Amino acid sequence: MVYHLGMVAALEPPMQEALVVFFAWFLGGLPWGAIGIGGAIVFTLVYHLAGFLGLASFSPARVAVLILPGVLAMTGAQAIALSHSKAMNRAFALVVAITWTPFDVLGAWILFRAADAGFSALYNILGVCIFACFCSLLFVEWRQAGQLRNVIDFNMGQPQQMLYVIIFAVCGGFCSGFFSIPLVAFVLFPLLVGMSKDEWRSSVNPFYFFSTVVKTFFLWYWGRLVAAGPWVHVAGVGGALLGATLGNILAPHVSERRFRMALLLFLLVGSLSLMTTGTAATTSFAVVSAVVLVGAIGTAVVEAITKRSVDPKGSKDDHQDSIDCASPKGFKDRRLDPLLDGKSVTYAEMCSGLHDRGLGLSEAQLREHWNNIQKV
Repeated sequence: MVYHLGMVAALEPPMQEALVVFFAWFLGGLPWGAIGIGGAIVFTLVYHLAGFLGLASFSPARVAVLILPGVLAMTGAQAIALSHSKAMNRAFALVVAITWTPFDVLGAWILFRAADAGFSALYNILGVCIFACFCSLLFVEWRQAGQLRNVIDFNMGQPQQMLYVIIFAVCGGFCSGFFSIPLVAFVLFPLLVGMSKDEWRSSVNPFYFFSTVVKTFFLWYWGRLVAAGPWVHVAGVGGALLGATLGNILAPHVSERRFRMALLLFLLVGSLSLMTTGTAATTSFAVVSAVVLVGAIGTAVVEAITKRSVDPKGSKDDHQDSIDCASPKGFKDRRLDPLLDGKSVTYAEMCSGLHDRGLGLSEAQLREHWNNIQKV
């Protein structure tokens, strides 16, 4: 059965799909802007929901094409914005780009060959991949709960570190090509090797953008980009940029931990929906994922509006009072905190920022962290 919803269903098919892609990439851009992950995977799940409602023609191969403009828009904009960042590890970005790209293209080639052969289990495999992403993020939440992560300057000159990079690039590149979702690699690598968030954010965009450009050219040369019209691609770019911009605006006013929890729940339900494709359970999971998505967006917007109305100047005094952020004697200087994206902060600002990110640290842990980070 195919469902039609109001004005969207009344549009001509190309414009209808462009509107769906714009909306899906807008929602994908929100977590990318707010917490730096989840763009492609949220787009995939929202587009799958639209396909269930009869508003789009969902297939893993089609998603692989429609993901390209959004990824190019977000990574390109971020690469330009962070191009002069001192935290960028250019050696890391270069090695990953060289290694990642051929496996990204190989994965895409295998995906389309499998789709041409009518391999029906692609939907279920995609669901398993998204479920693996859910498990990875859940592991990160458990690993970071109330703990300070050991952050290091990633040295490409060490053979062991180089081996980690090669393994990451091979596995991540193939996942990016075959599943269009490299989130598992993106989440686990910086966590396991201890790369700082600021170094990771500065270094990931150049190689991901380069690889996506090469894969786009390959699919165009192979004649696979005709699966979507030009307006659909334009809609993907616009939606991704708008969503990421709004995510950046909402980020200071919404609990990052609560945002991640909503994303986790959405990934769990969405992955189960894909894994059960072809069974009666698909309908139930699709409906639940829609409810979770609407609820998460509504909660984030209401929380942001409420926080702004209570504290229109964006003051953090309430947070400072709740965790006793008064600077101890001798803690009056400013330091660069890698857990706060490398920002220059006072001791009080560090306490407040770490509290907002859901790290319930004791006073002793806060002081230990302060003593271990670099002075400005």
